[in-house]
Amino acid sequence: MSQALIPALLIAGVLLLFFGIRDAVGRAPVASVPTNWRIALFVPLFLLMLRYVTWRVTETIPEPSWTPEGIWPLVFLAFELSAMLMLCITYLTLSRRTDRVQEVDRNLHLLDGTAYRVALFIPTYNEPKAVLQRTILGAMSQQYPGVQVHVLDDKRRDWLRDYCDELGVGYLTRTDNAGAKAGNMNAGLATLRARGIEPDFIGVLDADFVARPDFISRTLVLHLLHPEAGIVQTPQHFFNPDPVQMNLALTGIAPDEQRFFFDELMPSKDAWGTAFCCGTSSLIRVAALDRIGGFPTESVTEDMLMSLRMREAGWQTVYLNEPVTTGLAPEGLGEYVTQRHRWCLGFMQIFRDHYNPFSPRHRLGFMDRLHVLDTFMYWALSFPTRYLFLLAPGIYWVTGWLVIQASMPEILFYLAPWLVAHMTVMSWISRGSLQPILNDVTQLLVVPAAIHASVTGLFSRAKHKFTVTPKGELGDRITVDWQSMRPMLVLGAINLAAITMAAFPDFRPTLPFEPRVVNLFWLVINLMIIALGALSCVELPRKRGQERFHVPSTLPAALDLDDGTTVPVHLVELSLSGCRVRPDQPMPMVGSDLIGREAHLEITASEIYHLRIARITDATPTSELGCQFQNVTLMQQLLLTNRIFAEGHARLAFSARSFHVMGEMLRNLLGTRGR
Repeated sequence: MSQALIPALLIAGVLLLFFGIRDAVGRAPVASVPTNWRIALFVPLFLLMLRYVTWRVTETIPEPSWTPEGIWPLVFLAFELSAMLMLCITYLTLSRRTDRVQEVDRNLHLLDGTAYRVALFIPTYNEPKAVLQRTILGAMSQQYPGVQVHVLDDKRRDWLRDYCDELGVGYLTRTDNAGAKAGNMNAGLATLRARGIEPDFIGVLDADFVARPDFISRTLVLHLLHPEAGIVQTPQHFFNPDPVQMNLALTGIAPDEQRFFFDELMPSKDAWGTAFCCGTSSLIRVAALDRIGGFPTESVTEDMLMSLRMREAGWQTVYLNEPVTTGLAPEGLGEYVTQRHRWCLGFMQIFRDHYNPFSPRHRLGFMDRLHVLDTFMYWALSFPTRYLFLLAPGIYWVTGWLVIQASMPEILFYLAPWLVAHMTVMSWISRGSLQPILNDVTQLLVVPAAIHASVTGLFSRAKHKFTVTPKGELGDRITVDWQSMRPMLVLGAINLAAITMAAFPDFRPTLPFEPRVVNLFWLVINLMIIALGALSCVELPRKRGQERFHVPSTLPAALDLDDGTTVPVHLVELSLSGCRVRPDQPMPMVGSDLIGREAHLEITASEIYHLRIARITDATPTSELGCQFQNVTLMQQLLLTNRIFAEGHARLAFSARSFHVMGEMLRNLLGTRGR
């Protein structure tokens, strides 16, 4: 028994060491770390990985043969080496980083006296009013003078035309939907020019992204500082949980899937000159756009293709890593997967028809080609690799086929130093935006879509329809996404069957002891990932049409009741449609007597809202009150939008502590997840 525990204890010790170091360093600041310090981190990390790969290739491959048993470890090794190559590119990329926030702060004076013509486009197709309302209001609040907001409606809705007329913003349509979003924006620009309006810059906001009042101002500064910039891109932050955060009850605990990409990877790409447009939250120089013939319509991801074409024409994409917009993440797992499918499909179209990194037909530089190759491997190889890693231990227990032939001490000697160093450095660099296990869960959910989109994009030249990600579609009950659940059930059954086999010592008694232990540990980790993936497929209800946002506890207000009583309160939550307040003193009435009463909420002398009390948390005199606003004016809507998105805390926070995130995930697996 003691011999059987030794490998497990060694592995547990490595993991505990990693998590302890990770949580210790994950809170340290990294944004201002000089490039030479980053190089000092990643060079030893690369050498440790090279040491492992050399050992892996030269000493661990089972006897080669043209049998399935001989081919299987070579196939596994090929995918493993592709993952290592992607890591090498990631190490190289992360060895540099830009932070342009202070650069903008120092040069805001460049805007003084300028009068650039800026058109702010909001392309839309099927988003409801609750989604579009906050986007349009945020766009209208821009501080830079003369910004013209234009809603580009490809659904040609009468109610939206009337709403835009009411707000005084532009409303543009066209006769067809050719070219999807890119075609819509090309048509919008052509319409403006036909009316004698020639913008210098075009801002782009997806219909579910709300801009801070300084969005245009701060991105415009970078255009003035960098005349070679064709695009200034900013990160995407979200005010609602994505499906994985929601369904695993990790809202405010775990990071969303895109945090590492926008917060860490894009600033590093910017340092190498390979940042690219991400569709929304960008400011585009019209002269550069004209140079490449407008928004490209040959790919369903026109944003990345636009950046590559501009780069080939001598224009750069500059990245401002500052949350000047906040948006709506996909609310359902189906929408989440559909969005990733479109991203993968669009990139494969770019790779196949325009920018193959090995092709001499284009003029992209070495780093651009390297990053295009990295993106190709990410979509085409990393997702199938996840299935391979989930199937390998099960295949071992059924067939006895090994993917690595080595003893436990050898594996720990070569793998553990690099693995612990890798996870520790990446944790520090990512500041908690990369979480073990959770990252595997989010990627696992996308595997079938990524494989389908990769094959379709590479080998099918049929015209692919641009699929709009549905937003604002709320569910009022628990549902199961069976399309995503089925692969989880199959993978879970395979791994569970393998664990059942491992539980019986007499099953395949000829298998060596150490590989049995390693594969058993591997199976347990696999089952945890698969179980969390399955739990993510159970959709929890989202009942509010407008997200509620927590506001600083220091924001006092007064509640004037309809009987003349005034009660001091503090705002707890705020949205465009209502709020939740906490009385600072006992209310004059309690319980159901409050429901339906009308009142006025006074935040400042000039900011007073008429509301109706809709619910209470309990029947005590200091119960928190849920209120709905009544007859909100346009000026009040603008004030609320600014208070929420410019002054408040609309963006979701997350914990950088892996122990905390892992603890919550394990609690969810045990059936105690909250709402």
